[in-house]
Amino acid sequence: MIDPATSPSRRRLRRIVSLLLGGLVIEAALVGVVRLSPALRVIMRPVYLIVAVVFMLAIWHVSRRRENRRHGDRRHAASGK
Repeated sequence: MIDPATSPSRRRLRRIVSLLLGGLVIEAALVGVVRLSPALRVIMRPVYLIVAVVFMLAIWHVSRRRENRRHGDRRHAASGK
């Protein structure tokens, strides 16, 4: 039997949460860099946006539901033959 802890939906949720936390940590690190050196504030604004967009796309990609491509090719055994 398949362990429910390793079900595909649970793994997908774990990836989404890890990407979300990773993005927040990176954004917080960028804010910390700007606090240490205020001269970088002008340069960092586009970097914030780029990092946010990259993580949003990664989360969107992970959260998409993938269909089994071979589902249409499968044939079910006829019962009762």
